[in-house]
Amino acid sequence: MNINKLTLDDAWRLCVLEQWPYIIELLEHDPSLSVHKLKEQWVHDHGYRGLLDHGCCPFCAYDEQQQVGKYRQWSQCEHCPGKLVDPDFKCNDWRYHFAKKPFECYEEVKRLYAIYLKPKTWRYIIKNMFK
Repeated sequence: MNINKLTLDDAWRLCVLEQWPYIIELLEHDPSLSVHKLKEQWVHDHGYRGLLDHGCCPFCAYDEQQQVGKYRQWSQCEHCPGKLVDPDFKCNDWRYHFAKKPFECYEEVKRLYAIYLKPKTWRYIIKNMFK
């Protein structure tokens, strides 16, 4: 897989099915571990070094690829896969901040992934995204 040409499906799969389960499993054994360090470790362990330039995050990588030629605004994340499903999603939201509340964040991205996988819901989102 070319990290510099992620599809939306790739970003979801890497995040929800690969990276977060890895992080959660290690945190369950040692809650004092840093999520930032675990994300970086996952990138190295799984050969996705291209994510190092994107905060070690598949969602950020996908978002940045959609903003080619635009000024990158970390606070906007308009093409973040999570935000495409729920416009209010932000990985640093106090309710499920990825680094401060990783278990809650994993639950949130799993919830969004379930919505993403529902074809009728996804078609509705796309249809209403441009209103």
